[in-house]
Amino acid sequence: MWADGRTYVGEFKNDYLHGQGTNTWANGDKYVGEYRENKKHGQGTLLKADGTKKEGMWANGEFLYAQKDPATATMRTGATICGTQALREASQA
Repeated sequence: MWADGRTYVGEFKNDYLHGQGTNTWANGDKYVGEYRENKKHGQGTLLKADGTKKEGMWANGEFLYAQKDPATATMRTGATICGTQALREASQA
């Protein structure tokens, strides 16, 4: 437990929160997900004490985008793709 009342259960690397973990703050907020060098990074869910929830992708401690429902797409090549993906125009590739 930290001096501020926060608790962390999870993986460490070189004394950093790194990998999967659960961080619970004294005010009741809780983050369950991936960390990289003490910052939320990767897939994770922040559950706020007021009942709000942010679930999705994080990078360097910042929330990027919400978890999306999986989708199925058939590409022009005939390949079928299942999953969640950000799409962009071919000119942006």
